[in-house]
Formats: sequence, structure tokens, C-alpha cells
Amino acid sequence: MPTPHDKLFRAVFSRPANAEGLLRSSLPPSLVRAIDWRQLVRQRRSFVDTASREHHADLLFSAPIGKREVLLYLLLEHKSSADRFTALQVLGYLVAILQDHRKRHKRATHLPLLLPIVVHHDDRALTAPVSLRPLFALDDLPRAVARWLTPLQPDCHFVLDDLALASEADIEARTLSAMAQLSLLFLQHVRHQSPAKALAAIPRWATTVSAVGKTPGGRRRLFTLWSYFLAVTEVHAERLCRAVVEVLGEDAGDSVMSTAEKLIAKGRRQGKAEGKAEGRAKRGAELLLRQLATRFGPPPDAVITRVQTGSSADVDRWAVRILHAQTLDDVFVGG
Repeated sequence: MPTPHDKLFRAVFSRPANAEGLLRSSLPPSLVRAIDWRQLVRQRRSFVDTASREHHADLLFSAPIGKREVLLYLLLEHKSSADRFTALQVLGYLVAILQDHRKRHKRATHLPLLLPIVVHHDDRALTAPVSLRPLFALDDLPRAVARWLTPLQPDCHFVLDDLALASEADIEARTLSAMAQLSLLFLQHVRHQSPAKALAAIPRWATTVSAVGKTPGGRRRLFTLWSYFLAVTEVHAERLCRAVVEVLGEDAGDSVMSTAEKLIAKGRRQGKAEGKAEGRAKRGAELLLRQLATRFGPPPDAVITRVQTGSSADVDRWAVRILHAQTLDDVFVGG
């Protein structure tokens, strides 16, 4: 399930106008000058596997450098502790990107250029190597052997944009859209803060918040920001509303309360849906237990517990098996 960080990052930086500033501020000037930013386009595919989505969000863009295409891959890293093998994860995503490119361009004779950028935000700086080669243990080998093996080991470098090393002033000094700047400030300098410190940031960022509100679609963009703020802090919506009203006026405060109301309504809808699903699963389990008792006699406690704690998919699978099972064990064999 996407985290609040993933949602904010994708909502904001999926727009090339916002991503461009982040990319420009992460890359060396010579590369920035070489890329034709007018042709920056988002590629609407994700290469983060399901198991990693708790900690990563990714965005892929393409732009030309002369006659060559370069694929700019943005990966958001927000683990609570540094992952030593970040470079290995990046390599996996890059291989998936190249394989996808080969499938879609079967006649191409060259691979596109790749430019991976990891955006990290946490309380501590990322200490993982920014390339794959240091992760191979070669130091304890004979020098001639290590010299021969080293170039045979795969390597992968990525550009690290570590927000943990960036102060508020550093982020504000970047050439970014107001929404991009505010999003980076929220990502790095709001989460894990006490309610008092989180609220104290609002007056400091008032000018940027106001600028976001004045852009076309500003109210929707503020909804995205206030949703994140309320999700990652323990600040109540009414306290946030008062803080916003004090520095930005009633209209801005209305956007906070509107956001809170929408979040509450969404939570109620999700709760109802989950309640209905839970009710269906419970009725399915009760029906299966009656069927088991009718076919094989009263089931043992272990079977009752297994059925009552099984998922809806489990119960459905067992209900089909009971039609052909010769014994109670036949219903549950193989899970």
C-alpha cells in the first residue's frame, strides 16, 4: 500500500514542470545544459516491485541529449534506516527499464542512456554506497586475482540527492516550482516532528504556501499537501486550520478543513468497504464450518481456528475442495 510519502512524491513530481527543477538541481551543470528540457516527458510505468513499494516510489522520464534519448529515473528512498544494498536495488530497476525498452523497440540496435537519481529523506543521511562495486568483497584476495576479477563484476552508479543533508534554506535556495519546493520541505522537515514544531513551520513557509494556492488548481494542490501533513504528524485538523488562518487568511483555512472533511469521508467509505468484506468473510467461514461438520463430523479446534482466521480467498478455495474431498485433510492439503 503506498505510503503518504509515495503519494505526495508521485502526485507532485509526476508533473514534468515540477520534476524538471528537482532533476536540474540534482545534476552537474554540464549535464543540465546538454539535456533538452523542453522535451521532458514522463513514461507512465513503474519498475518498483510490489514487495518494495512500502519504501520506494519511482518515476521515469525521457528527454533528448542531442540525437540520443536519456531515461531519467527518479527513485524516492525513505527507509527509516539506510539500506546498504540500495545500489543493488537500483540495478534491478534499471535492468527492468532496459528490458521493457527492448520489448517496445525490437528493432533498436542500441540501448537508451540511463540516469538514475535516488532522492532520500530521513533523519539521517544515507550511508549506503552509491555504486555496486564496493559491495563485492575483493580486498582479501591475492592482488593479481582481485585485479583480474574486479572488471568482471557488474557495477551501477546512481546520483544521490540526500534531503537529510539539506536544511530548509538549502531547499528554498533551489530553483523549483512553489509546489516542488514545498513538497521537499514537507518530506524532509515535517514528518517525525512534534505537533508544535510541525505547526511552527507554517509561518516560515507562508509565502510558498500562498504561491501554491494562487496557481491554477491551487486548491487541489493544497489538498495534497495538507493530506500529507495530517497523515505524518499528530496535529489535529482544527489546530492546523488555526495556524494557517493566522498567516494566510480564512480562505486558506477553509482548504484545510475541506481536506480534513474529505479525508474523514474517505476513511468512512474505506471502513464501510472493509466492514462489508469482513462480514462476507465471516459468513463464508461459518458456512464452510457447517459444511465440514455435515460431511466429516464436528471439526477439531485447530481446523475451526484455521477457517476463522483464513482469508476470503482461502475460504473460497477450501469450499471448492470440499466438493471432491474424501477426508477432512483433503480440504486443507497444500494450503
